[in-house]
Amino acid sequence: MIKFSLVFLLGIIILTMFESLPHWQWIVGIIPAVLVGIKFPRSILLVGLVLGFLWALCQAYLKLYPALDKSLEGTDLDVVGQIVSIPTIQGRSKRFEFLIFDAYKANNDEKVIVPNKVRLNWYGEVPDLQLGEQWQLRVRLKRPWGFANPGSFDYEKWLFEHEIRATGYVRDKKVAKRLKTISISNPTHFLRAWLNQQLQLVSLGTNSAVIKALALGERSEMSPQRWKVLTGTGTNHLLAISGLHVGLVSGLVYLLVLQLWKFSEPLCLRIAAQRVAALAGIAASVSYAMLAGFSIPTQRAMIMATVVFMAVYFGKSFRPWSILSIALLCVLIWDPFSVLAPGFWLSYLAVALIIFTIAGKQTDQPWLLRLARVQWVLALGLLPVTLVLFQQAALISPIANFFAVPWVSFAVVPLVLLGSGLLIISDSLGSWVLQVANYSIDIFWLILKYLYSLPYVKWAHSAPAWALIPAALGVVLLLSPKGWPSKTISLALLSPLVFAQANSPQSGVFELSILDVGQGLAAVVETEQHVLVYDTGPAYSNSFNAGESVIVPFLRARGVNKIDMLVISHTDKDHAGGLEGIVANIQVDRLVTSTPQEFEHDQLSSCRKGVTWEWNGVRFQFLHPSDDIHRLSKNNRSCVLLVTNSASSVLITGDIERPIERILVENQAKLLDTDVLVVSHHGSNSSSTTAFIQTTSPRYAVFATGYRNPYGFPNAKVVSRYEEFGTTLVNTASQGMVTFTFSNQRGLQKHPGYRDVHRKFWHSSF
Repeated sequence: MIKFSLVFLLGIIILTMFESLPHWQWIVGIIPAVLVGIKFPRSILLVGLVLGFLWALCQAYLKLYPALDKSLEGTDLDVVGQIVSIPTIQGRSKRFEFLIFDAYKANNDEKVIVPNKVRLNWYGEVPDLQLGEQWQLRVRLKRPWGFANPGSFDYEKWLFEHEIRATGYVRDKKVAKRLKTISISNPTHFLRAWLNQQLQLVSLGTNSAVIKALALGERSEMSPQRWKVLTGTGTNHLLAISGLHVGLVSGLVYLLVLQLWKFSEPLCLRIAAQRVAALAGIAASVSYAMLAGFSIPTQRAMIMATVVFMAVYFGKSFRPWSILSIALLCVLIWDPFSVLAPGFWLSYLAVALIIFTIAGKQTDQPWLLRLARVQWVLALGLLPVTLVLFQQAALISPIANFFAVPWVSFAVVPLVLLGSGLLIISDSLGSWVLQVANYSIDIFWLILKYLYSLPYVKWAHSAPAWALIPAALGVVLLLSPKGWPSKTISLALLSPLVFAQANSPQSGVFELSILDVGQGLAAVVETEQHVLVYDTGPAYSNSFNAGESVIVPFLRARGVNKIDMLVISHTDKDHAGGLEGIVANIQVDRLVTSTPQEFEHDQLSSCRKGVTWEWNGVRFQFLHPSDDIHRLSKNNRSCVLLVTNSASSVLITGDIERPIERILVENQAKLLDTDVLVVSHHGSNSSSTTAFIQTTSPRYAVFATGYRNPYGFPNAKVVSRYEEFGTTLVNTASQGMVTFTFSNQRGLQKHPGYRDVHRKFWHSSF
């Protein structure tokens, strides 16, 4: 069973590597071969591999259909459906998932086919929305689309995992109509909506977000600062309805029912106490998962708990490895694409590490020492995975979890669940218990914040994916029992994880990466020993900005631990919005901007015409603005940066408009002839005059824009002007991050767009 589960998993993984799905006729063609192979025991592993591939293929087609037709993007649609998630506040909007029953074009009532589940934002004054309500809404939808950069969160993959095939917003609130309020007919929605309302009435202060996370699995209200503390101490897994919590609750229910049932001899004679307790444990895991809305992590935990209790019910003495493999197979059958979530790998690897090093081994150690050993094993064993997936690891994790795991598991979670349950009986009694839970959370945060404040608690390091295989073998050897090969071998196997670095340019060579940050600009210039970042992209909300979510992960993926110079062209939010996210997460040696009076930094200076410097054989020069900038608009104050080596150059222009382009052409025409031009103002018709294009005569013109941005950038007239000069056009909206290498020997080389190279079947095409 262990081998079969692993090859079934491998078949699913193989499908996730496809750029586009194989034709559905594959299913019909391979099934006869599978049926024949089942009769031959020696081919069972090959059959498992093929079955895993085919099962994932079938589920992929079901998840992807129906898709939103491209012609319907941006069209007003009248939809009727149901709110299927707890609405959350996101900046100036409310966000929720909406299950569509019917959809029509707003202008002619023509019925159209749209995805079953979409994610909507409702801006402005929003009525009180509740999970389970049915509404008629006028919306605009677009296909799934996210940023495409190394290290960035794959939003399109996340939407695919959650079966969301379009996103959009409510267009006209005057047309919106509540058709049906929440009803007990759907107990999951009813209970979650009711409990969410009750928790909002209880005065819990800043800890209300934690209590909602533990009771309902809703983590959207957690502040960014709290997430930093949690991730920095390696305890973020505790503030979610995770496998640990589901296992704890179902285990406690099992033990409680087991002891109570044993008090009655007639009941024990009729049915064994273990069987009744096992069924109670299953019911507890299902109930807790239902309370969390059957989210993907709780589904996984529920299935694992069910497998364990079913073994108890039937009196089977399975080995731990067999139970783990059966649970793995059940989870993969339930949802094969759970393999796309990092939590899937972390949870199963954690259990496997515990089984490999601790489970079933006799020891006289006190339980505190055993708990400490578990935390040490998990911290070391999961280190390679966390470095590869997240480019960072919490070094304080074993100490933090040694305290946090028992405190949250045996104090916070029971109090939260007890208090939430008592709200059904008595508001005052339930509120009192939740206040006790509130105090226990205060203690938890007090200790965590202290641990987070200690030096060297977090290790930011980028490990290449290929280093994961030798590192995994190294971890196995390091944690292996006596009699295994020498543990010194493990150090050699772990060394690539620590010392392997991304290739940096040679002397005289530089790389330019224009990142995909949506509607905004962020560019990174790398020389042999230095890094310059030009602009930081936008801030989309208080909890999400391009600096922290795109630029810092990209730099970590490149093995960069500091920025030598950060240039903020001007103060517009789509250029400077990510500044705080960068400064809070990575060292910035120097900040340069056109308006230094509006920023704070230890090393702050102005970008001014004529300022030049050289890094590793690469020359940098500001061409604009001059000292007199007070009469200029914000856009026209943008820092204009020219980067050159002996063979080629790039000109980054920020948001300058026609007047500044004209001044540059009149006064610095000789410097403007360039190979790559980052187009002014994202391709707005307020810039890119014919004279400027003719003077710069770029081989490549890069538009930094967002997909279906509200401004219609790049403007069609601008695109036409560049095409008239034979310029090759590049757009981050369609290609994702684009990278150029400027070499003295090989000249200019454009690399394929990140979206094109890393496309998977769940990604939308432009």
